[in-house]
Amino acid sequence: MIVATSAGLAIAVNLVGCDGCKSKDAASNAGSEATPLVAAEPATPEGAPVEAAPTKDDEALEPEVVTDGYEVKSHVDLPYPKGEPQKFSVEIRGRGEWHVNVEYPFALTLRSDAGIELPVKELTQADAAEFTADVARFDIPFTMKDAGDGCVYVEADFAVCTKENCLPATETIRVPLASK
Repeated sequence: MIVATSAGLAIAVNLVGCDGCKSKDAASNAGSEATPLVAAEPATPEGAPVEAAPTKDDEALEPEVVTDGYEVKSHVDLPYPKGEPQKFSVEIRGRGEWHVNVEYPFALTLRSDAGIELPVKELTQADAAEFTADVARFDIPFTMKDAGDGCVYVEADFAVCTKENCLPATETIRVPLASK
């Protein structure tokens, strides 16, 4: 049985605009709240992966989510060299009496703005650089194909527990990256 305290697990996320991520189309959407960002259907060979364009919802995402029970945070070393394989990390930690549930099937799903190459799109606990009751840390490989900035969007499916309760959660963070 999962029991959550009313204030103990409330998610408090401060929503702000994107810090230089390519999801903004500043020229065509500047000051146009009524115009949603819609990606044109890209022409790709049959069976080729299609990168989805970021949405306005993506712009509202932060590089971290912190609640009373857990935190999901990204760690980056900006700027990254253009064209060279690099890594950033994402850490999931329990807070207070909560700890990482090492028996839960963790999954991270990744997508990126154009110009950022991700050699892997999904990670599990077997891919973690560190996976203990204290922290689940994932080192995520990427390459900035062009000079400039962009974002990687990380959806984390995980669980944290106390001695009495477990809480499965899904959080998505936006990791801003820049290259020189």
